[in-house]
Amino acid sequence: MTRIALCYSGRPRSILECHENHKQHFRLGQNDVDVFAHLWFDESLVGSQFRSDVGQGTWPDAGIKDWIDENWKPKKISYERPRNFEHMFSDTWRIQWHATHPKDHQISMFYGIEQAIKLKKEYEEENNFKYDYVIRMRSDLLFLQPPGEFEDYDQSKLHVFDVQPGPDWIQTGVKDYGILDIIAWGGSDVMDKYGTIYSNLQRITEEGCPMFTPDSSLGYNAKVINNLEYEKHNWNFKVFVANHTYGN
Repeated sequence: MTRIALCYSGRPRSILECHENHKQHFRLGQNDVDVFAHLWFDESLVGSQFRSDVGQGTWPDAGIKDWIDENWKPKKISYERPRNFEHMFSDTWRIQWHATHPKDHQISMFYGIEQAIKLKKEYEEENNFKYDYVIRMRSDLLFLQPPGEFEDYDQSKLHVFDVQPGPDWIQTGVKDYGILDIIAWGGSDVMDKYGTIYSNLQRITEEGCPMFTPDSSLGYNAKVINNLEYEKHNWNFKVFVANHTYGN
């Protein structure tokens, strides 16, 4: 039996709306799939906007934790009050482009990804096995077409979306290694390396990686630091709270 780990991280956005989609396309709830998660949550934020500058919905109430326990049945899960990372890497953080994804949000994402994958690794070590596939997940992700059978994906490669680089990626050199931050998967060892993104941020920024997008640092960590081989796919998906659709 193929064993799959879904590693959720980030803010608990659109969990109820995307649940059936994850059951359909990522086997959520089946016996061969386990869930691990690091989610930002603070009961004092319930009902407030996730972000005031863009429409991303509101923080759910504390009942979402019980819902997650019942429907995700996570093997390991961590809830943490949102932290502010704005002060970090002030001497080495170089944007190198005229528009940028907020620094605090980027580092928050990297921290959560790493924590979720660490929970997966802890469970593997405690139970003396490794998952065949590990998937970096967001709770607000919707696949519009099936990604295919996971068993057909090469476990030795990092599977990512085939981004068509724009001027920002081309002029800054990010096109050589950048990967979309929304989803990725591979074998357990591959994803352990992918999941070192937060721990390696000092090196990533010191070596001059352009930090205007999380796509650059995730790719720099994966390809430049960890020498992971990409396999790119034209998956068809969208983020529930956004209007942009990826793929055809």
